[in-house]
Amino acid sequence: MKPKDFKKLFYFSFIFVKIFKSFFVIYYEFFENVDHVRIYNALNSANTTGHEVLSDEQSLIKCNIQGINGNAKAVCEKLNKAFKLLCSSKSELASNKQLNSSDYKYLNFWANFELNGKKHVDNSSIEEFGRNVESKFQECINHEELKRALRDIEEEDLKKMKTLDKLYQSYCEMNEIIFSTSEGRFEKCLHYSSECFNEYRGAISTDAVDKYFHSALTNFKKAYEELASKAFSKDTSYVSYIAKIPENPNETELTFYTIGDIRNKIILISLFGSVIAVVLVLIYFYKVKTIITREYIFNNSHYSNFYIKLCLYFNMLKVYNYIVFFFVCFSLLLLERSCVLDQEKRKKSSIIKMTI
Repeated sequence: MKPKDFKKLFYFSFIFVKIFKSFFVIYYEFFENVDHVRIYNALNSANTTGHEVLSDEQSLIKCNIQGINGNAKAVCEKLNKAFKLLCSSKSELASNKQLNSSDYKYLNFWANFELNGKKHVDNSSIEEFGRNVESKFQECINHEELKRALRDIEEEDLKKMKTLDKLYQSYCEMNEIIFSTSEGRFEKCLHYSSECFNEYRGAISTDAVDKYFHSALTNFKKAYEELASKAFSKDTSYVSYIAKIPENPNETELTFYTIGDIRNKIILISLFGSVIAVVLVLIYFYKVKTIITREYIFNNSHYSNFYIKLCLYFNMLKVYNYIVFFFVCFSLLLLERSCVLDQEKRKKSSIIKMTI
């Protein structure tokens, strides 16, 4: 075999293995991209509509067939109600929007979990669901993509997905509370934050954390910390009601953010942004200077053009000085603001101690 042929064989073998693995490896990234609020609301409404049965015209999946009975039939009917809510223009939900691939994968996870709950073990009905999808609600359902998504999930993967589901449900509740003005929002936020702490700690303490699950947990942590930053920007009182995600599975007590954490983060971001801006401006002026010098050397006859460009270059230098001055002032203002917030925090804590 020639070296070229060997390289081709190796390349195609590598591609084949990657494709083959993609059919069996479970990825969890759909939890990051699913339209959480829309899907959660639809499934919650489907669970609370009682024993109402949809007609065949209203149903996306045929539930009244052989192979779908008992608990599987109840799950199938709930799925149909959810699809109806997601695609009905009369629904109170944000509907008629095309579902994305992550939405289908989440609905597949939900159906698998409902089929394989505490009292039921059913690994075959989900495939029956996929085989009996009808061509309806085409304005918001991609039927082929839905059929591909409806497949069996192994028990261990299902447990990991349920952990991520609990984390993201608490995250969504926190997000809604933080941007509301309801009474008792701080205590409610603390409740869901504590649930995130306990669920995350339980997840990282198990031995079944593979690289895909670890990556999913890390991405959740990033999203959670971004939400915490938004909450602190809205109201610094949240520092006492949003727990830090644990780094160590042995941590049992909640730890909270401090004003110092926020201040340091703001300063680092502002300084880092200033450095990047200055470097980019310097690179830009270096390029301008190089172009002007090159044109002067190779084209002396156009001295007037060179003079104009040289004047523009020096004017740009003035702009550069203004930019640097602006970023320095901005950083100092942020530092001063964070110090004021720190002093206010200390005053509050001293007042509380005096009252005690």
